[in-house]
Amino acid sequence: GRALDPAVFDGRELGDWFPLLRAPLPQMTIFGGMMVSRYDIDHLTHLWRRWSSFRHGVSILLRHAVDRLRYPRGTRLLAGNALAGRLLKSAVDAGVRLRNLARVEALLSDDTGAATGVEVNLGGQVQRIAARRGVVLASGGFAANKTLARESVACAESHLTMAPEGSEGDGLRMVKAMGGQCGSRNHNPVLLTPVSVLRTRRGEEVRFPHLILDRQKPGLIAVNHQGQRFVNEANSYHSFVEGMYHGRQAAETIPAYLICDACFLSRYGLGLARPWPFPHGGLVRNGYLLCAPTPAQLAEKIGVPADNLKASIEANNRYAVTGVDKDFGRGSTEYNRYLGDPAHKPNPCIGPIDKPPFYAVKVFPGDIGTATGIVADVRARVLDSNGDAIPRLYTCGNDMNSIMGGHYPAGGITLGPAMTFGFIAANELINSEVADDGSGSR
Repeated sequence: GRALDPAVFDGRELGDWFPLLRAPLPQMTIFGGMMVSRYDIDHLTHLWRRWSSFRHGVSILLRHAVDRLRYPRGTRLLAGNALAGRLLKSAVDAGVRLRNLARVEALLSDDTGAATGVEVNLGGQVQRIAARRGVVLASGGFAANKTLARESVACAESHLTMAPEGSEGDGLRMVKAMGGQCGSRNHNPVLLTPVSVLRTRRGEEVRFPHLILDRQKPGLIAVNHQGQRFVNEANSYHSFVEGMYHGRQAAETIPAYLICDACFLSRYGLGLARPWPFPHGGLVRNGYLLCAPTPAQLAEKIGVPADNLKASIEANNRYAVTGVDKDFGRGSTEYNRYLGDPAHKPNPCIGPIDKPPFYAVKVFPGDIGTATGIVADVRARVLDSNGDAIPRLYTCGNDMNSIMGGHYPAGGITLGPAMTFGFIAANELINSEVADDGSGSR
């Protein structure tokens, strides 16, 4: 019944492998590749107010400055990047042979239907690699495959994925060719998150997933096209987008608008608009950050009824005094409060919106990866259309159909099962009774 965060990992331990570890999204870092946690941000925003914050903030800033003299980004790794870095270090230390930039084109099988290896494109040359014990599919799901996404997700015309470009559904394609089955009864085909979009002068699109850095903080509300709240803003990103879908029954919620004031923006930031001392003028000029001196003028800019937006802000301000959100229960759960501001009283998730100018950012439904995937059993074995295990074929990660059926009960519902079933699949391979034929194949 508890959630765990990965420990900080020193990327310098990877040596020459460090540049090959996928970097976090640039929009999720500061100062050219410096990763920061919720804990770090709190200290950095209080740098001149508390000695403990000054000490911590200066130490990580100096560490990053030294890193940039030798590395393309900071080596103080956090969250999922720390987990990936530590696993990579373990694999290297164990002598695992890693092939980078290798695209698997097809699975190989024998007359019995068992997986016997893969056909892989390495630098433009196709090679066949035999698998003595089995094959594990972990290609990242299909969220970046626009055709499959359009066939699966709700509101596909406005849906924005945050999945890496390589998550194109290769695992699903290969499994179907082997007679395997894919999930079809999930509550959601993807794991959802609200996403805002910056379009640069060059026509590039920069996406920002509103996960845990702004929505839960005190002094922000989300409104629909009628200028009214429709969801508990401090709930998980998945639940927030479900609220966008369900809220459409009363009023259009796509896009929705995150609303805050100058005090909030300076202290916590909003999407790509980072907290003080980062400037925001460029984001206002290019239209990502909508700004107005009064709520009524902001309502006009985003196209919602001014009276409704005013009423929503006034209700929020009353709840900020009492600490009780009578409409959606914001700040009423441990999850809400953990991601709020513990220094803000009486409710760490509700604060006033009353310091001009006022700001808004559009958010659209999006995802962080797929929930629909390859059906497997408790031993991570891929199942065929009859429910029988395909010999020597395993899966884990976003390739595997969600063990929660497309629900999102808590943070880590992608990484947790990925690690668990990766561990199970590895032990299945280790314990397999296939004898080493002396060929040196893997």
